[in-house]
Amino acid sequence: MENIYQFAFPLILALIMMSMGLSLTLKNFKTLFIAPKVVFVGLIAQLIFLPLTAYLLLTVFNLRWEFA
Repeated sequence: MENIYQFAFPLILALIMMSMGLSLTLKNFKTLFIAPKVVFVGLIAQLIFLPLTAYLLLTVFNLRWEFA
């Protein structure tokens, strides 16, 4: 049963990512180059503020590291 999960979850994730990628148009990429600030704000929020918030919640509520 564990082998099914090890195979199914990455496959499902790949299908979801592929379907999202297929929905992109040239207009989406044009918007990206016109307003790159939005992309950088999103990356900073996801790569810096999200892990920092998770760490702060772990320390404030004194949760076990398994929840990290």
